[in-house]
Amino acid sequence: MQNGEGKERRSSFRIEDEIHLDFRLIADGSDDGNRDSDAGMHTCRALMQLRELSSQQGHILSNIRKQYSDIAQYLTLLDKKIDAVAQIAGAMSMGGEMHANTRANISTGGLAFSYSEQVETGQRLSMRLVLFPSHLCIQPRGRVIYCRERSQALPELRYRIGIEFEPLTETEYDQLIRHLLEKQSAQRRKERHLQ
Repeated sequence: MQNGEGKERRSSFRIEDEIHLDFRLIADGSDDGNRDSDAGMHTCRALMQLRELSSQQGHILSNIRKQYSDIAQYLTLLDKKIDAVAQIAGAMSMGGEMHANTRANISTGGLAFSYSEQVETGQRLSMRLVLFPSHLCIQPRGRVIYCRERSQALPELRYRIGIEFEPLTETEYDQLIRHLLEKQSAQRRKERHLQ
């Protein structure tokens, strides 16, 4: 996943996106061991598992739809209902309704965003990303690979920061790829509609 072929594949899935981003610095020598005890982490994992189950049941639902369209429609509505409840529960456990707070250039290898303060190159971060509209939540760790001052930018966007993710779990990687592909497809549909 982290070999040269993976890096080429990641670059083709880079998109501009509006996300909710929280991060904190990891102190030198710290393994950030309390990360797994964070309630938000448990919520992110649970939401990811729900999303993974939804994607796994897709082909089964497709088979049901061929023979029993009413049952398939009911199951689709039930799945949407479960998603809505999961999003509400996730928002509540993470401190309230999640809204996009950052415009980021994102791929499975990392992200770049603008920020008000300088962050030292090499600094490790613990992050929480919520991606919309699915409310997919991942909590990767990463390292600052650049922090560039932009003198003409607004004060809250003064620094452009590039983060390289530490290896994602297989589930995080797969779900992030799915999100990026869905966003690319939506953007292409929008562009075709405007032509």
